[in-house]
Amino acid sequence: MNIDSKTEVERSHLAQHPHFNTESAFLLFTESTLNKLTKEKLQEGLNLLGCACSTLDAERILARYDADGDSKLSFWEFSNLVLGRDSPLDR
Repeated sequence: MNIDSKTEVERSHLAQHPHFNTESAFLLFTESTLNKLTKEKLQEGLNLLGCACSTLDAERILARYDADGDSKLSFWEFSNLVLGRDSPLDR
């Protein structure tokens, strides 16, 4: 999947950026960390950020990172998307 390889590259860049935090990133997509991102909000936000995201790409992201199966990304699920498992922030 092309979106997976793009995501991995961007994750690596984000994790190394000294001013990056997941809360600020999440708030680019919605008004509160209590909200959840729908497929449409995810697609819209990524496209606005210059990351070409088709409907199929957004569906694949949700399928991979939606841990509770509600077809939306919570703040914590979004954090798994942008940080990954081997982020310097996890150490």
